[in-house]
Amino acid sequence: MAGDLVVVFFNMGGAIWRPRGQNVGRPILAAMNDELLRSLLSPWGELRSQRASDWKGSFPLPPVLVEFYEKVGPWGATYFDGVGPIGLSLDVGGSPVCIPPLHKLWGCQAGYRWNARTGEPEARWKEAWVLIAEAGGDPFILNTQNGEVLFARHGAGDWRPKLLAPDLETAIGSIAVVANSMARLGEAATDEDFNLVPRARDEVVAALGSFLGTTLLARKFLEAWEWYL
Repeated sequence: MAGDLVVVFFNMGGAIWRPRGQNVGRPILAAMNDELLRSLLSPWGELRSQRASDWKGSFPLPPVLVEFYEKVGPWGATYFDGVGPIGLSLDVGGSPVCIPPLHKLWGCQAGYRWNARTGEPEARWKEAWVLIAEAGGDPFILNTQNGEVLFARHGAGDWRPKLLAPDLETAIGSIAVVANSMARLGEAATDEDFNLVPRARDEVVAALGSFLGTTLLARKFLEAWEWYL
Protein backbone atom coordinates (compact mmCIF):
# COMPACT_ATOMS: atom_id res chain seq x y z
CA MET A 1 0.00 0.00 0.00
CA ALA A 2 3.03 2.28 -0.04
CA GLY A 3 2.76 5.22 -2.39
CA ASP A 4 -0.98 5.57 -2.10
CA LEU A 5 -1.55 4.86 1.51
CA VAL A 6 -5.10 4.75 2.61
CA VAL A 7 -6.53 7.21 5.08
CA VAL A 8 -8.75 6.20 7.97
CA PHE A 9 -11.96 8.16 8.31
CA PHE A 10 -15.00 7.25 10.30
CA ASN A 11 -18.75 7.25 10.14
CA MET A 12 -21.57 5.99 12.30
CA GLY A 13 -20.66 2.43 11.47
CA GLY A 14 -17.03 2.75 12.50
CA ALA A 15 -13.79 3.13 10.57
CA ILE A 16 -13.75 3.42 6.79
CA TRP A 17 -10.63 2.88 4.71
CA ARG A 18 -10.51 4.67 1.40
CA PRO A 19 -7.76 5.67 -1.06
CA ARG A 20 -6.18 9.00 -0.32
CA GLY A 21 -7.92 11.76 -2.24
CA GLN A 22 -11.08 9.81 -3.01
CA ASN A 23 -14.21 11.84 -2.31
CA VAL A 24 -16.61 10.79 0.40
CA GLY A 25 -20.18 10.13 -0.65
CA ARG A 26 -23.22 9.35 1.47
CA PRO A 27 -22.47 7.18 4.51
CA ILE A 28 -22.79 3.41 4.23
CA LEU A 29 -25.59 3.36 6.82
CA ALA A 30 -27.43 6.34 5.32
CA ALA A 31 -30.92 4.87 5.73
CA MET A 32 -30.36 4.32 9.45
CA ASN A 33 -28.49 7.55 10.00
CA ASP A 34 -31.47 9.83 9.51
CA GLU A 35 -33.46 8.13 12.26
CA LEU A 36 -30.40 7.92 14.48
CA LEU A 37 -29.66 11.60 13.99
CA ARG A 38 -33.24 12.51 14.82
CA SER A 39 -33.11 10.52 18.05
CA LEU A 40 -29.82 12.14 19.04
CA LEU A 41 -30.96 15.68 18.24
CA SER A 42 -34.55 15.51 19.50
CA PRO A 43 -33.65 16.40 23.13
CA TRP A 44 -32.41 19.78 21.88
CA GLY A 45 -35.51 21.10 20.18
CA GLU A 46 -38.15 20.54 17.56
CA LEU A 47 -37.23 18.77 14.35
CA ARG A 48 -39.28 19.53 11.26
CA SER A 49 -38.90 18.60 7.61
CA GLN A 50 -37.84 21.65 5.58
CA ARG A 51 -37.91 22.10 1.82
CA ALA A 52 -34.92 23.12 -0.25
CA SER A 53 -36.91 26.18 -1.37
CA ASP A 54 -36.38 27.60 2.15
CA TRP A 55 -32.72 28.12 1.25
CA LYS A 56 -31.97 31.80 0.53
CA GLY A 57 -28.49 31.31 -0.89
CA SER A 58 -27.03 32.55 -4.17
CA PHE A 59 -26.22 28.99 -5.31
CA PRO A 60 -28.18 25.73 -5.13
CA LEU A 61 -28.35 24.04 -1.75
CA PRO A 62 -25.85 21.15 -1.71
CA PRO A 63 -27.66 17.79 -1.96
CA VAL A 64 -26.38 16.58 1.42
CA LEU A 65 -28.01 19.61 3.05
CA VAL A 66 -31.21 19.13 1.06
CA GLU A 67 -31.46 15.64 2.54
CA PHE A 68 -30.39 16.68 6.03
CA TYR A 69 -33.02 19.38 6.33
CA GLU A 70 -35.71 17.28 4.69
CA LYS A 71 -35.16 14.14 6.75
CA VAL A 72 -33.68 15.48 10.01
CA GLY A 73 -34.77 19.12 9.98
CA PRO A 74 -33.33 21.11 12.91
CA TRP A 75 -36.02 23.70 13.64
CA GLY A 76 -36.01 24.66 17.31
CA ALA A 77 -38.31 26.73 19.47
CA THR A 78 -40.13 29.94 18.52
CA TYR A 79 -40.16 32.53 21.28
CA PHE A 80 -41.21 35.54 19.19
CA ASP A 81 -43.32 35.37 16.06
CA GLY A 82 -41.25 38.08 14.42
CA VAL A 83 -38.07 36.06 14.94
CA GLY A 84 -39.37 32.58 14.20
CA PRO A 85 -37.64 29.32 15.07
CA ILE A 86 -34.14 29.71 16.44
CA GLY A 87 -32.73 26.30 15.52
CA LEU A 88 -31.07 23.88 17.89
CA SER A 89 -28.61 24.82 20.62
CA LEU A 90 -26.61 21.85 21.89
CA ASP A 91 -25.00 22.29 25.30
CA VAL A 92 -21.60 20.64 24.91
CA GLY A 93 -19.88 22.55 27.72
CA GLY A 94 -18.68 26.09 27.10
CA SER A 95 -20.29 27.74 24.08
CA PRO A 96 -23.27 25.76 22.75
CA VAL A 97 -23.25 24.42 19.21
CA CYS A 98 -26.00 26.22 17.28
CA ILE A 99 -27.57 24.61 14.20
CA PRO A 100 -29.93 27.00 12.38
CA PRO A 101 -33.14 26.17 10.53
CA LEU A 102 -32.73 26.14 6.78
CA HIS A 103 -34.36 29.51 6.06
CA LYS A 104 -31.77 31.16 8.33
CA LEU A 105 -28.73 29.21 7.17
CA TRP A 106 -27.73 31.64 4.42
CA GLY A 107 -27.88 34.60 6.79
CA CYS A 108 -25.53 32.73 9.14
CA GLN A 109 -22.82 32.93 6.47
CA ALA A 110 -22.42 36.65 7.27
CA GLY A 111 -19.07 37.30 8.90
CA TYR A 112 -17.61 34.24 7.19
CA ARG A 113 -18.45 34.18 3.47
CA TRP A 114 -18.88 37.95 3.38
CA ASN A 115 -18.11 40.90 5.63
CA ALA A 116 -21.12 41.41 7.88
CA ARG A 117 -20.71 45.22 7.82
CA THR A 118 -19.81 45.94 4.20
CA GLY A 119 -21.29 42.92 2.44
CA GLU A 120 -18.02 42.42 0.57
CA PRO A 121 -16.93 38.81 -0.04
CA GLU A 122 -14.26 37.48 2.31
CA ALA A 123 -11.33 36.28 0.22
CA ARG A 124 -10.13 33.95 2.99
CA TRP A 125 -13.38 31.97 2.96
CA LYS A 126 -13.34 29.34 0.22
CA GLU A 127 -16.18 29.22 -2.29
CA ALA A 128 -16.78 25.53 -1.51
CA TRP A 129 -17.31 26.15 2.21
CA VAL A 130 -20.74 26.42 3.83
CA LEU A 131 -21.11 27.13 7.53
CA ILE A 132 -23.52 24.54 8.95
CA ALA A 133 -23.23 25.36 12.66
CA GLU A 134 -21.20 27.51 15.02
CA ALA A 135 -20.11 27.62 18.64
CA GLY A 136 -19.17 31.01 20.04
CA GLY A 137 -18.29 32.19 16.54
CA ASP A 138 -16.20 29.11 15.72
CA PRO A 139 -17.59 27.59 12.50
CA PHE A 140 -18.35 24.02 11.56
CA ILE A 141 -17.84 23.99 7.81
CA LEU A 142 -19.20 21.71 5.11
CA ASN A 143 -16.73 21.36 2.25
CA THR A 144 -19.12 20.93 -0.65
CA GLN A 145 -16.36 19.57 -2.89
CA ASN A 146 -15.94 16.34 -0.96
CA GLY A 147 -18.60 16.29 1.77
CA GLU A 148 -16.13 16.56 4.65
CA VAL A 149 -16.84 18.69 7.70
CA LEU A 150 -14.15 20.99 9.05
CA PHE A 151 -13.80 22.97 12.26
CA ALA A 152 -11.98 26.27 12.72
CA ARG A 153 -11.31 28.81 15.44
CA HIS A 154 -12.21 32.39 14.65
CA GLY A 155 -10.05 35.41 15.44
CA ALA A 156 -6.78 33.89 14.19
CA GLY A 157 -6.46 36.29 11.24
CA ASP A 158 -6.97 33.50 8.75
CA TRP A 159 -9.07 30.35 8.50
CA ARG A 160 -7.07 27.21 9.26
CA PRO A 161 -9.78 24.57 9.58
CA LYS A 162 -9.07 21.02 10.71
CA LEU A 163 -10.77 17.93 9.36
CA LEU A 164 -13.45 17.01 11.87
CA ALA A 165 -15.46 14.28 10.13
CA PRO A 166 -15.80 12.70 6.68
CA ASP A 167 -19.47 13.66 6.33
CA LEU A 168 -22.24 15.79 7.75
CA GLU A 169 -24.03 12.97 9.55
CA THR A 170 -20.93 11.87 11.45
CA ALA A 171 -20.12 15.44 12.49
CA ILE A 172 -23.62 16.32 13.70
CA GLY A 173 -24.18 12.93 15.29
CA SER A 174 -20.90 13.10 17.20
CA ILE A 175 -21.63 16.59 18.50
CA ALA A 176 -25.05 15.38 19.66
CA VAL A 177 -23.50 12.38 21.43
CA VAL A 178 -21.22 14.75 23.36
CA ALA A 179 -24.13 17.04 24.23
CA ASN A 180 -26.29 14.15 25.43
CA SER A 181 -23.41 12.77 27.50
CA MET A 182 -22.85 16.14 29.14
CA ALA A 183 -26.58 16.44 29.85
CA ARG A 184 -26.55 13.08 31.62
CA LEU A 185 -23.57 14.13 33.71
CA GLY A 186 -25.09 17.49 34.63
CA GLU A 187 -23.20 19.55 37.18
CA ALA A 188 -20.94 16.59 37.92
CA ALA A 189 -19.19 17.17 34.56
CA THR A 190 -17.14 20.11 35.83
CA ASP A 191 -15.41 21.20 39.01
CA GLU A 192 -16.00 24.46 40.87
CA ASP A 193 -13.83 26.30 38.35
CA PHE A 194 -15.84 24.83 35.45
CA ASN A 195 -13.00 22.59 34.34
CA LEU A 196 -13.97 19.21 32.93
CA VAL A 197 -13.34 16.46 35.49
CA PRO A 198 -11.53 13.27 34.39
CA ARG A 199 -14.58 11.05 34.98
CA ALA A 200 -16.68 13.22 32.67
CA ARG A 201 -14.05 13.14 29.93
CA ASP A 202 -13.86 9.36 30.22
CA GLU A 203 -17.65 9.03 29.93
CA VAL A 204 -17.83 11.31 26.90
CA VAL A 205 -14.99 9.46 25.18
CA ALA A 206 -16.66 6.12 25.91
CA ALA A 207 -20.03 7.25 24.54
CA LEU A 208 -18.47 8.82 21.45
CA GLY A 209 -16.25 5.78 20.95
CA SER A 210 -19.32 3.55 20.97
CA PHE A 211 -20.91 5.79 18.36
CA LEU A 212 -17.87 6.04 16.08
CA GLY A 213 -16.52 2.54 16.56
CA THR A 214 -13.38 3.07 18.67
CA THR A 215 -12.17 5.32 21.47
CA LEU A 216 -9.22 6.28 19.27
CA LEU A 217 -11.59 7.80 16.71
CA ALA A 218 -13.47 9.52 19.54
CA ARG A 219 -10.28 11.09 20.87
CA LYS A 220 -9.26 12.22 17.37
CA PHE A 221 -12.64 13.86 16.86
CA LEU A 222 -12.44 15.72 20.18
CA GLU A 223 -8.86 16.76 19.46
CA ALA A 224 -9.80 18.23 16.06
CA TRP A 225 -12.69 20.05 17.75
CA GLU A 226 -10.31 21.22 20.53
CA TRP A 227 -13.02 20.24 23.02
CA TYR A 228 -11.92 21.14 26.54
CA LEU A 229 -8.25 21.30 25.55
